[in-house]
Amino acid sequence: MQPDNIDITVFGRWNKRIFTPAWVSENLFHLKKGTQINGIVNPSEFELGYKHDGILLLPTANSLEIKIEDTKNIDSIRKAPKILYEILSLLPHTPIKAIILNIKFKNQKITKSKLFKDIKECEFSNIIKGYNMCQIVLKNETPEKLVHVFIDYNSNSIMFSNAIKDKKRLDENDLIINYINEIKKEII
Repeated sequence: MQPDNIDITVFGRWNKRIFTPAWVSENLFHLKKGTQINGIVNPSEFELGYKHDGILLLPTANSLEIKIEDTKNIDSIRKAPKILYEILSLLPHTPIKAIILNIKFKNQKITKSKLFKDIKECEFSNIIKGYNMCQIVLKNETPEKLVHVFIDYNSNSIMFSNAIKDKKRLDENDLIINYINEIKKEII
């Protein structure tokens, strides 16, 4: 079972003017000087972003988003946190509020998972007459991590949102792959 969406969002105070095509292509995507890079428009912010090798980079004043276009592309999954680690290393004075790794599953298999079935079987209509449950949020916080699980019955999806507390973890090999495997093994 593969996730349908994977993204890393970093909330902070970003100087988006640093993210020029030349700076992004040379420092983050390690392309030769003068190599063209695909520019994109972030439709939710009307801001300029970049796309290369299946990775979308969307800088704004309040957040930096790295999205993986094809969640089956292992190279992109491995590159995304490393690109973010490089950004944080190159821009160490940027005030960071939170680093969030989001992984969303939305397919027929997810609705058959134990977690989805167990929670759906809970009878919430007795609490407030006439109301049905459409979404539930679970939270697990330890000194090492903070994870929210958003279960949405309207869209038949489960999203795992993991706050990364230690920036150094972004440089780990297979950070996202290990997290997906952990989700599959323990929850789904």
